Amino acid sequence: MKFYFNGLILLKIPILLNFKFVNHIQIISRVFMHILKKIYSYTGRISVPYILGLTCTENIKWLRGFVANTYDIFNDFKVQYLANKKLNTLIKSGKRKADEIDKELATNFEFNSGNFIKAGLPLTFEGLNIDNRTAQAITLQLEETKIELQNTQKKLRESSIIIDQLHEELERTSSESTNSTVDPESVSDIIDQLINKGKLGSSVLISTNLYLELVLNQLCPMCGDKEITSRKHTIKVVGLSIHITIICSNCGTQINYNNETNGMDFSKAVAAAGLVGGMNREEIRTILSLIGLTRQNGIKQYFDNQDLFMAELIEIANKNAEQNLRTVCELIQSQGKYILEASFDCSWSHVREAMQASGEFVFNGIIENCSHKPIIAFHVVEKPREYKNKNEKTIIINKGNYNSSSKQMEHAILITIIDKITPILEEYNIVLDIAIDGDLDSNKTLANQSIVHRIFGDLKHKSKLIRKKIVNHVKWKQFEQPIMKYYSKCVYTAITRTANSDTKSPTDNELFDMQLKQ
Repeated sequence: MKFYFNGLILLKIPILLNFKFVNHIQIISRVFMHILKKIYSYTGRISVPYILGLTCTENIKWLRGFVANTYDIFNDFKVQYLANKKLNTLIKSGKRKADEIDKELATNFEFNSGNFIKAGLPLTFEGLNIDNRTAQAITLQLEETKIELQNTQKKLRESSIIIDQLHEELERTSSESTNSTVDPESVSDIIDQLINKGKLGSSVLISTNLYLELVLNQLCPMCGDKEITSRKHTIKVVGLSIHITIICSNCGTQINYNNETNGMDFSKAVAAAGLVGGMNREEIRTILSLIGLTRQNGIKQYFDNQDLFMAELIEIANKNAEQNLRTVCELIQSQGKYILEASFDCSWSHVREAMQASGEFVFNGIIENCSHKPIIAFHVVEKPREYKNKNEKTIIINKGNYNSSSKQMEHAILITIIDKITPILEEYNIVLDIAIDGDLDSNKTLANQSIVHRIFGDLKHKSKLIRKKIVNHVKWKQFEQPIMKYYSKCVYTAITRTANSDTKSPTDNELFDMQLKQ
């Protein structure tokens, strides 16, 4: 064990004492003290605590740590001691404050002789009429508030220090950036890593204020000037494209910023999204407005952008349909047949806010590498649309490819499709069995075509018409399911008789009984 004595290290010296020398302790002590004074040339008073090193701070700390680790007696004592000390301090402070209040009350009663209110609380010479528990609770509440205030002040001081450090770092970084160049490839690599990590697409939404703030706070690439007020700013907005030009007043450098990358056009992307999503322009405008994109394309620009896609989409659809038709014809020939069964379907679309319809021939079968019934012919008709602007000038939105009655659009599609597939069917010596919705004009048109073998009514279309009439009629609405079930049975019976001519048709009495039972 080592002890410190007056800055010197003393080893533990064993001293043997015997009770028979108790009477000579004083003599031995004096001799020992004299020897120590001679050895260390010490002229002051030497006490036993001094000799044992108990007046040295290092020894006391070491002893206290050793005892505290061995016997847990200091922690609770220290906590209780500090708590009592704090309570006594609060009581003394409260008494001093009470004396100050008495002086203020005396002054108030001399000049005003009324109730004395301070900090929103009434004060009297007698004090508050509360018990010890309430006083203890109020004291605790005030102390907790004080501690919370101290913690808040500490956090504010720490935040202030951090802010100062960040300002210094920002100024240092700005000064370094003006004197150093950044490798574009490293920046591109970091951007790619962030995009992959965040699983981001090619574009992200950003606040207008934040985007403009980022642009305006960019340093001049030539002189490093960062003063926004010393620059000239211009902005040009076309649809969803934003082009900002900044001219530095110090060096005259012109910097251009754009929210779109090369080859990217947000306006075209929105127009294409309307086609893919099956939404008209007003629906697209509403959706974009809800997310804050209130500056959008005009009517003509929107439909012009859609025209860029429509022509290519229609061309691709026609090529795929022709390829499917040839594949079906080869399949039929390989089976030793000569009849192609197909159905004609026409759908009306108001996606482009104009009278537009598309029709297709659907093969009644499956071909290889196709999970659904293939479309073997396709055509789109659209009426032109125009409007007058504020200057009474006629603006053509859609030129269209059909300018007759809307009732005849389906008929026009059918004629065009027949003209498309006739050369190919004649090439393979195949005729057409077609199912349509029963339009008399269409039947008449098909009957005069050389490639048409038979014409069938579209029973599914008929079932939709029947169901619609039932639902609109109050008396028969509750019988919708039985009627449609009976209709389906009649259809399947007719199909069975067509496949087997020996099947007998039910008599009128049998039909009457079937109706009653249903």
